[in-house]
Amino acid sequence: MQRLRAFFPVLAGIIASMLMIGLIESLQHYMYPEFVIDPEMSKEKMKEAIQQLPIGAILMIALAWVVGSFVGCGLITALDKSASIWRAMIPGFLTLFGCIINFFAIPHPLWFVLLSFPAVAIAAYLGQLVGRGISIGKAKG
Repeated sequence: MQRLRAFFPVLAGIIASMLMIGLIESLQHYMYPEFVIDPEMSKEKMKEAIQQLPIGAILMIALAWVVGSFVGCGLITALDKSASIWRAMIPGFLTLFGCIINFFAIPHPLWFVLLSFPAVAIAAYLGQLVGRGISIGKAKG
């Protein structure tokens, strides 16, 4: 029974993370409908299409990963304050793994790759802190 209680917050965090990523990426497709990358494109055509993307379209993808990681990790620790940091960071790890797969499948600008990894990792860490109720930069007064 204890293992089940530990499993459900993780499952909820993974689902919440995936929903947030999907929602923000869908919003990006809605905002930039003329800039859709077709999986059937050759690598060269993909690279050309990505170079044509507005900066806002690219940054929305990073935003999706960051928000998804933050929300998923935060939800786990909000539901289970005793969750270890490793268990709390599972949505962040899965998002990073998804980033790696994505970077191999679709040629991304180098700056985007270098920005995404630390941003997702930091968001996951901060999310689990917020979920535990630990204030970030708490004002003294």
